[in-house]
Amino acid sequence: MSKTVTRLLRVALRSRVFIVASALTIGLASVDSAVAGNGNGGGNGGGSGHATSGGGNAGGNGGGNGNGGGSSHANSASTTHGNTGGGGGSSFGKQTSRLGALNAAHASSHAFAHASANSRVGKIKAYYLANAAASAADKKVTADLAAIDKLTADNTALQVATDKLTADQTSTPPADTNTLAADQLVIDGINANIAIDQPAADAATASLAADQASAATLDAAATTTLDTAANKTPVDAATKTALDNLLAGKTIQ
Repeated sequence: MSKTVTRLLRVALRSRVFIVASALTIGLASVDSAVAGNGNGGGNGGGSGHATSGGGNAGGNGGGNGNGGGSSHANSASTTHGNTGGGGGSSFGKQTSRLGALNAAHASSHAFAHASANSRVGKIKAYYLANAAASAADKKVTADLAAIDKLTADNTALQVATDKLTADQTSTPPADTNTLAADQLVIDGINANIAIDQPAADAATASLAADQASAATLDAAATTTLDTAANKTPVDAATKTALDNLLAGKTIQ
């Protein structure tokens, strides 16, 4: 009886070991199938950074799908944005450095209105007013020259039209009456323009020399006041433009 029980216990133990081993085998096979057969993966990653020099922003997305057939597909993208240094610095930093003491132009219109003449803001205000006067004088000279040029163009056109009429009248055979009438209409139109443009051109011619002299004097004064306001002289054209842009939106009197 005891031998029979012992034999049965051995059989049961062997069966349990077999079942456990079979389960392990099936589990490992499932893992291998998941790895080799089908797999899906995806991920997102991004990062950002900001720096005055040598910094940037970066971000990226990546994902992949694979199958047991041996094909795979993946997409990835990345973008970077930012200012790289290399010793150059940002354009804003360059402008700030270029302006030097003229950065005081960032002051408010109220500050300009109450600025002492000897203060940096007061000196920039003096430049602003001198430059405004110089710009007005320069525009006056430009207008004078435009009026004179317009009359000159009228006279040139009149000469061309007159020459055409003469050629049509003296050709062999002479041009027909319709052509001659059309030529005369052109001449009449130009003479009408001359009648309008002549007074303005005459006035411009009379005042041009004085206007040019005034503009030269005011331009020189603006340059002097600019150099007085700045701590880096002589002030170059790029610095002047940067300063004028700062002052453009202000009401300064």
